This record gives sequence, structure tokens and C-alpha cells, in this order.
Amino acid sequence: MDRKALMPAQPPDDEPKPKSGMSRRTAAWLVVVAGLLVVYHYSHGQGRVPSIPVIAPALHVALRGEVTQITGQKIVVRVENTQGGLTQLKRTIALSPSTRYQSPGQPAMNGAHGLAYVKPGYRILVHGLAASDGQTVNAAQISVSFPPVTGTLRSLIGSDLVVSVPRQSQPMIVTATSRTAFFVPQGLWSSLTPGAPIRVWISPQAKHAGRFNALTVMVGKSS
Repeated sequence: MDRKALMPAQPPDDEPKPKSGMSRRTAAWLVVVAGLLVVYHYSHGQGRVPSIPVIAPALHVALRGEVTQITGQKIVVRVENTQGGLTQLKRTIALSPSTRYQSPGQPAMNGAHGLAYVKPGYRILVHGLAASDGQTVNAAQISVSFPPVTGTLRSLIGSDLVVSVPRQSQPMIVTATSRTAFFVPQGLWSSLTPGAPIRVWISPQAKHAGRFNALTVMVGKSS
């Protein structure tokens, strides 16, 4: 039997092939029209992309300085450098009823009551947010931050230590309390005598303006 007779008949080469449902040209036009509709929708309809305002983040500030002036709800501070010296740079500290005040040996307080901890001439540490003018700090917290006093013990009068401080015409009187911590060489209290070099960390007295309590007294070895 002839094998060609068993094979299925093939369509002639000139028979037209079935066409797809959509031509490439029609599909391209539909894509263009759809794109134009999307552009029109977002340009004129409710789908317009809203503009998002750019808001500068609040700048947190921490600075140390000496209080030069207190007027109402503002404090002027002369800024301290990293070595503890005072610069010519000044900043205004804006206060509010929520400003929190801290002073060594005293309970933390807010508002006008806490402002009583701060006096002209005091060193303070301020935490807050920078105002838009770049010169003002809106204070969130103010801490009284006295640098230690270094000098020579001049005399002991009761619980008062009279300290001679270099480049200061008058001696400083600091009161020792039951909470004062003393550090003396080798635990010998005899080293706490006039002429001994000492370093005192202080806090202001609540009842006597201009007087200080001793938080810590460190006695050095006499030369």
C-alpha cells in the first residue's frame, strides 16, 4: 500500500490562513487613546495628584552658657565653649509654662516656680527647639549647671568653707551640709586644713540668694 495515500491531505500553499481578531495597527491606536484618557483624567479630574508641602524638621538644640539677663519670659545667655570658657555669642531663651527646671539638690519644677532656680550669673544647660529666627531657643528643659570651684581652703568657720579662688578678689563661702560628700587623701581628715587645694561642686541655696551649698568637696595634697 502506498504510504502517501495514508497521510492526511495538506492544504494548498495559496489557501488563506485564519486572521487574528485585531490588527497591530488597531491595537496601537487603542493604547494611544487609553494613554490620552489617563492624562486627561489626572489633569482635569478628581484624580489630580495633590502637591505635598515640604516642612523643615524642628532643630533640637543643646547649649551651655551664663545667664546675663532675665526679662519676663525670656533669658539671655552668653554661650560657653567646649573648654568651659565664655564666648561673645549670645542666645535668647524663650520660656513657657511647660518649661522644666532642674537644680542640683532641688526637686524638678515647671513654669514660674522653677524659674526661681535661675539667677543672673548662673551657668545653665538648655535643651529645646530652635526658633525660625535662628537666634532664639524655645526651652523645653533648663538645668542649673555650675562648674566646679577650684581654689585653696582659706579657713573653716563652722560648716562654712572659705575658699580663695584665683583671679577673684573676694573669697567664696560655701556651706557644707549633711549631704555633702568629702573626698580626702587616704581618708585623712587632717588634710582638710587651711592652705589645702580643694575643688568644690556647688548648688545655689534656696533661701539665701548668692550663697551656695557644697555638693562635693575634693581635697588635694598640699605641696
